[in-house]
Amino acid sequence: MQRYLDTPDLKLEQIAHNMHMGARSLQRRLQASQTTFRELFNQLRMEKAIQYFDEGKNAKEVSYLLGYTEPTVFHRAFKKWSGKNPSAYYSNPNN
Repeated sequence: MQRYLDTPDLKLEQIAHNMHMGARSLQRRLQASQTTFRELFNQLRMEKAIQYFDEGKNAKEVSYLLGYTEPTVFHRAFKKWSGKNPSAYYSNPNN
């Protein structure tokens, strides 16, 4: 799924198709793992964002690399995921 992190409108059906399974089968597997497609996708995006910050990239670069059309949308998403603004994280990665 990581190869799709820069796809802002990624759909569960796309992932299921690439896994050679039906969308409903993938939903059942995610439900059995007590997660949703969106939660899993957002978790991977947050981990990738942190990786990019650790590599020295700024929030605008990370926003672009993750497929966001506007940095402000990434800022809101990152704050929702982590409880912090991206600038607070990359200016002090020990947070």
